[in-house]
Amino acid sequence: RHGRFRPYLLWMSLPYVLFSVLMFTTPEWTYNNKVIYAFVTYFLMSLAYTAINIPYCSLGSVITSDPKERVSCQSYRFIMVGIATLLLSMTLLPMAEWFGGADKARGYQMAMGVLATVAFFMFLFCFSAVKERIKPAIPTNDALKADLRDVWKNDQWVRILLLTFCNVCPGFIRMAATMYYVTYVMQQSF
Repeated sequence: RHGRFRPYLLWMSLPYVLFSVLMFTTPEWTYNNKVIYAFVTYFLMSLAYTAINIPYCSLGSVITSDPKERVSCQSYRFIMVGIATLLLSMTLLPMAEWFGGADKARGYQMAMGVLATVAFFMFLFCFSAVKERIKPAIPTNDALKADLRDVWKNDQWVRILLLTFCNVCPGFIRMAATMYYVTYVMQQSF
């Protein structure tokens, strides 16, 4: 009744918000239990993010059948992500400091609570404002193994996959190493 992708925005928005806040919550547990807690909450948040982001990104294909409008929708989405990232990078640390003061863990938890609440209302707005106009193709019952075999025959797809892998992996390594570099080489703490 609501379409194929929009219901996920409604169903998964609350779990996404909940796991986002829990991921930035630090319980008063032993170190080992905290590590397990961090792993579990990060995993659950990543799962909720995937469950809401894939349908959200797929909405462009069912809003319009015009290829130019589809590209335009995705372009605006990426522009807005860039703006949101800029705003987030400018406001997160001051917001965490304002909420937590000397208690950085509490500050980050509260800041994430604010951001998650904003995300919740934006997902609900998207659910109510967007209409799926195009019926998606009827899924086939082809075997996954046969589909993957067909994909690997497409040399352009394989090239893009390899380029993406070579582009993304160094970025993840750089992001992971930045915290250690700042902490131990620059002798700065967050």
